[in-house]
Amino acid sequence: MQDDMILQGPGLSWPAQFSPGNAELFSHNEIFIKAPRATVWWHLIAAGKWPQWYSNAVNVRVLNSVAGLLASGSRFRWSTFGIDVESRVHEFVPESRIGWHGDGGGLNSYHVWLLMDKGPGCHVVTQMVGKGPIARALRDLDPQAIDMSHDLWIRGLKLLSEG
Repeated sequence: MQDDMILQGPGLSWPAQFSPGNAELFSHNEIFIKAPRATVWWHLIAAGKWPQWYSNAVNVRVLNSVAGLLASGSRFRWSTFGIDVESRVHEFVPESRIGWHGDGGGLNSYHVWLLMDKGPGCHVVTQMVGKGPIARALRDLDPQAIDMSHDLWIRGLKLLSEG
C-alpha cells in the first residue's frame, strides 16, 4: 500500500485527503451476491453499461476504452445526481478492489468497491467520501440520498450478476 493511503476496514484503502473521518459526505453499502466474484467484477468494470441497470448513471463514457471497461488508470465521464463528473481509476486490483476519484460541479469524491469471496458467492462493500459544496448540500438536503442511490446500484449489480 502506498504511504498516502489510509486503511478503513478490511481491504478498503483511502487517499489521505479522502479519509472517511474528514468527509463532508460519507456512504457505506454492502450486499451478498450469489454469483462468482469474477461475474460481479465483470459487471462492475463494464462502466459503459451501467446506465442499463443503474438509473443514476447517465452518459457514461470510458475515455480510454472503446469497450467501455474500467482498468488501472482509466478516465471516465458520466452524470450522476444531475452532476457531470470526470472520474479516474486510482486503485485497481482485479476481481477484488477498485477505487476512483470523481470531480465535477463542486463535488470532489472518492468511491471504492471491495469484493470478497463468501460461501457460494461474494460479499460486496462500496463506500464513498464526498467533499465540497455539492457534498455538503447533498448531506444537508437529504442525508440518505447517496446511501439510497448506492443501495439501488448494488441491488442492480446483484440482479444482473445473479441473472
